[in-house]
Amino acid sequence: MIALVVLVLACINFINLSTARSATRMREIGIKKVVGSSRAQLVMQFVGESALISSIAFVLALVMVELILPYFNQISGKELLVSYLRNGHLYVLIVLLIAVLAGLYPALYLSSFKPAETLKDRHGASPIARKMRAALVVFQFAIAIALISGAGIVYMQMKLIRDKNLGFRKENIVYVPIGGSGGAHYEAMKNEILKNPNILAVSAKDCLPTTSLRTLVDFYWDDKMPGQSVLMELTGVDYDYFEALNINVIEGRTFSQKFPTDATNAFILNQEAVRQTGLRDAAGKKFATYNKSGVIVGVIKNTNFKSLHETVRPQVYHVMNNIAAEGMYTGVMLVKIQGTGQSNALSCIEKVWNQINPDVPFEYHFLDQAYEQLYSAEQRTQVIFNWFCVVAIVVASLGLYGLASFMAESRKREIGIRKTLGADVKTIVVSLTVDFAKLVLLANIIAWPLAWFVMNKWLQDFAYRTDMHWWIFSSAGMAALAIAMAAVGFRALQAAMIDPVEALRHE
Repeated sequence: MIALVVLVLACINFINLSTARSATRMREIGIKKVVGSSRAQLVMQFVGESALISSIAFVLALVMVELILPYFNQISGKELLVSYLRNGHLYVLIVLLIAVLAGLYPALYLSSFKPAETLKDRHGASPIARKMRAALVVFQFAIAIALISGAGIVYMQMKLIRDKNLGFRKENIVYVPIGGSGGAHYEAMKNEILKNPNILAVSAKDCLPTTSLRTLVDFYWDDKMPGQSVLMELTGVDYDYFEALNINVIEGRTFSQKFPTDATNAFILNQEAVRQTGLRDAAGKKFATYNKSGVIVGVIKNTNFKSLHETVRPQVYHVMNNIAAEGMYTGVMLVKIQGTGQSNALSCIEKVWNQINPDVPFEYHFLDQAYEQLYSAEQRTQVIFNWFCVVAIVVASLGLYGLASFMAESRKREIGIRKTLGADVKTIVVSLTVDFAKLVLLANIIAWPLAWFVMNKWLQDFAYRTDMHWWIFSSAGMAALAIAMAAVGFRALQAAMIDPVEALRHE
């Protein structure tokens, strides 16, 4: 969609520049009409010129695609290939369609000139044509400003994701999938690994924290009758799980081997589970699942193990009685290591693993990287959005620069007369740029609600989302205005510096 928008911006440039330079082709059109050319022939000529330009651009585009495609695949996470033979007819159709869409209005406009006026050099740009060009410039910059605003909001949302307190520590946590006989020898591996001074804690969980592999089941508590249950997520963990991930306990305690009953009838709930059950002073209350009953020994803070697209689910934890059975297929061993001794710690874990569980290849991952994978699509969106924003604003500015160049050329005599009568360079530059500044400011008024509507829809996918501050939109507008004024101002300054004698010598 963004690529299509950029293509539309380029077509608008072609339309604007073709109609703006109409004064340079008046005599050509007039003479052709006098010697017998029909309007249909002129239309075909100008559309043909558009097709020729599109064809040349298409060849250049293919070269650019071959050069850029590997980098685009890397950014987008795709393996795209260009099939020239299979899709050749489609490419030709696209080129012809662009040629017609971009060239038809200029062709109709240019072929409408009357021979008498064109040969007498009395034909000026019609008010309709000027308004059309102004409207297209406003549309161009409205799209560019909306893209810049969108990029700003995507950045703020990704910043919120990076900075949000998730309720646990994910840095310097290594997880190792438990397979083979790893579950049966988990305690032996744990004790051996903890001998390394660079390893701070070892624990286990029935599945990776960022995934939901357990079935949601019904739970019952002591002051509720069966059938009045709350849907929760059942999770089995080792005793040291909460300490290893720095998860805060706000009521009661965590699991401990000092309490033998924790292995069979102890539960820990998160805040969301307590909220949905309506329990007060949950620690010490009786609690039961579909196959297990016991007592709530603690309540932990809510933890965002899943993507921030989702709200925190109610969770209940219990001690895995048999890690060999419960963690055979989906379980992971979590190892908390010191950042400075990372390589030594990983070597130690691998050595112990190969000694105790040699039948299964050693495999490890970092928990923070697994969490970042939850937002791989958003990260790709951010990078692609930023690049397309740059392309869009460059295309829009090139069109504005082209219009400013033709405007300066058409007002060359006016500028010469103004300078002869004493006007300074500053006054001339302001007079040449003020109209374009008004158009960009008008584009802001259109772009802001458009960007707000689209990005509000995008943010609806997140349970936790950033605020769309007014300064994001105003900064995008000011950035677009500054870029546009730089493009127009440079050309206006060149025009203002011309020698009046050179401008008026043919008068």
